[in-house]
Amino acid sequence: MHQPLRQLCDDYLRLVMTRDPFEASMVGVPGFDAEVPDLSPEAEAAQLAELDRLERALAEIDGGSLEGQERLTRLMLAEELPRQRADLLARWPEFTVDATLMGPQAAVLATVPKALGAGRRGLDDYLERCRRLPAWLDQAAERLRAGLAAGRPPTARGVHAVIAQLDDYLRAPLAEDPLLGPGADEAADEAAGEAWRAALAGVVEGAVRPAMARYRRFLADEAVGRARSDDQVGLAHLPGGQARYQDALRGHTTTALTPDEVHRLGLEVVAELREEAARLGSRALGEAEPGAVFARLRERPEERFADAQGMLALTTQALRRAERASAEAVGRVPAAPCRVAAMHQLESEAGTLAYYQPPRQDGGDGGTFWLNVVAPGTRTRYEYEALTFHEAVPGHHLQIALAQELDGLPLFRQVSYVVAYCEGWALYAERLADELGLYSGDVARLGMVSFGLWRAARLVVDTGMHWLGWSRQRAVGYLRDHTGLTPSNVDNEIDRYVAWPGQACGYMVGCREILRLRALAERALGGRFDRRAFHDLLLRNGPLPLPVVAGEVRAWVDGGGAAP
Repeated sequence: MHQPLRQLCDDYLRLVMTRDPFEASMVGVPGFDAEVPDLSPEAEAAQLAELDRLERALAEIDGGSLEGQERLTRLMLAEELPRQRADLLARWPEFTVDATLMGPQAAVLATVPKALGAGRRGLDDYLERCRRLPAWLDQAAERLRAGLAAGRPPTARGVHAVIAQLDDYLRAPLAEDPLLGPGADEAADEAAGEAWRAALAGVVEGAVRPAMARYRRFLADEAVGRARSDDQVGLAHLPGGQARYQDALRGHTTTALTPDEVHRLGLEVVAELREEAARLGSRALGEAEPGAVFARLRERPEERFADAQGMLALTTQALRRAERASAEAVGRVPAAPCRVAAMHQLESEAGTLAYYQPPRQDGGDGGTFWLNVVAPGTRTRYEYEALTFHEAVPGHHLQIALAQELDGLPLFRQVSYVVAYCEGWALYAERLADELGLYSGDVARLGMVSFGLWRAARLVVDTGMHWLGWSRQRAVGYLRDHTGLTPSNVDNEIDRYVAWPGQACGYMVGCREILRLRALAERALGGRFDRRAFHDLLLRNGPLPLPVVAGEVRAWVDGGGAAP
């Protein structure tokens, strides 16, 4: 590789993983397993200065002299460097309090226990990271204090949810602490024994749990009384919030779509999918009104899970069907396996339906489709095949694990999470699964349509809250009335969009672009269009911004659509 570009890639990877060493551990980038994020203003200033240097270095590299993957790498960096800058300047730690994905306590409960490296080094690093967690939690409280002082308070609902989550955590016995969970125990039995387990328990009991209690006290004593009400949950109600939202939307969609354009797109796609729900509902249930279709499905006892084992069994069976059919969709599948596993209960109470954890670059387990199995009687079976195809195969696991195995790419490209690409592919995969005949029937297809409606309605409620100033209740009402989601899922999802502005918009924007590019290729190539070749083209370069993907597809079509 072009040497200045190679150095730039290495420096950019170091910057990104320094910002989020938990993510580095999750994907197995070496050198970060003992680290925690540094939330200090000094660290933020240093990271912005490093971005300045990297942008100057990128500008000195003549893009016209690059070809192949080097050209794509430069294009990727040209998108990623400004996105990182906007993310730092938004100062999310100063007003984000969330019980699902974005809060520091959520990382302690859900991310850190899943990020244990291999061997004795992994055990030592894990123990050191746990020793550093208290200082990081204290930093998080300090940043929130700064936000309160600057007139950027968190939401009251988020604060109350985290307090409740921490109360559950602190009431639970030490033996049930997620940091002492099964992964750590198994590794300790093999490599370090009782001394390591005892040292870890001492750190968790003597340092981490008291720090979690301090964070809880800060929220209860200082944040609750100054937090934003449900009428003001969006960025539109914070100083400079709409500008922050525009930056976030651009970063998550990798497009120049305005918030108003995204809002209109959501309304259009919701209308389209409700027509599809009416057609399927009439055939499957004898009911053609979309709201009534999903009400019937939510009310049918046979659509409720009896227990967690049933949830795990259904999703595992769907995953295995998809794995067997993968060769019909792509020419190359990842070597890493994928498993389905239940989330820890403390993580699940306010958590999303599921999420995917990729394999580690340094070996070990394959990918994991983490499933929320709390309160199975409130979960509707008809959606869980689509959920599996999104999170596992042909969705996230196929795309992300394959990207990690691509030869000749800089590591930062192998492990990058470009929302519009990664989530756009996973949403597209729900439809691809239907092409492959993977759904068990029309009721399961209604789950696919329901999930599509969910992602389309996100465009409406996300822009509604953060750009147009909608109340939380208005957003809840829209999502409830236009999708098949259960009430508990609606509540959890809206709170997620509040805490992570713009991210939820990348899914449908990315999916629609993939569908547009496929239609373009099918029209141009006619009988020469090959579905597997098209998918291999999309997957062969790892995650990329949507305009770069579009350029690759146009070049492929102009070249006759040959197998990549």
